Order: sequence, then structure tokens, then C-alpha cells
Amino acid sequence: MEYHDELLRWIEKHEKLSGDYSHLGAMDTEPQFVWQDVLWCATEGRPYPANAETAGEWELYERLPGAGAAAVRLTMVARCAYGCITVARDCAPAKEWRHMREFLHAHCWRANNY
Repeated sequence: MEYHDELLRWIEKHEKLSGDYSHLGAMDTEPQFVWQDVLWCATEGRPYPANAETAGEWELYERLPGAGAAAVRLTMVARCAYGCITVARDCAPAKEWRHMREFLHAHCWRANNY
């Protein structure tokens, strides 16, 4: 469960950042969709989404001070989680990947249906 445990650490970091930047909208539905979309793209073997970099793309309150810095930090964590999933998809034992994929399907409920 090495890969799953690493993924959980990135999810925890994202949850903390979302809370830290809630005043910029990071806990809103739209940024949470962007996060789940990144994870689901990795799960499905698709490229990192082009809409997960800037404050506007994360759908933060981009006119407020700190929104750009928040987007940089959210993107860093998202890219790390994306990499973790990609490595797990390619390298984890089949049983562990199956478990992770089931977990990600449930976690990414906003993004796994389009």
C-alpha cells in the first residue's frame, strides 16, 4: 500500500491548502472539481489538465490578494498527486492499483462521470 499511502499524504496536503485558502474560494465546488479532474486524468492515463494552473483556472477569487500564490501551491500539490498516481498506475502491483483505482473512483466523484 506504499503508493496509496503516498497519495493519501498528497490528498491531506490538498485538504489543508484548501482550508488555508478557503477565503479565496479554494473549498468551493469549482476548485474541488479541478482537483478531482487532475486525479481522475492521472487515473485514466490522460495528460495533466490544461485548466489547473492559474487562479482563474482553479476558479479561485482571482482578484483578491494571494490568489496567484494559492494557485501555485494548489498546482504544485496537484502535480505531485498526479505523478504519484501515474507511477502507481505503471508500477504498483495489480492488487494495489485496483484498490487505488476504486478509492480514486469514489474520491473523484465530481470528475469521473464526464
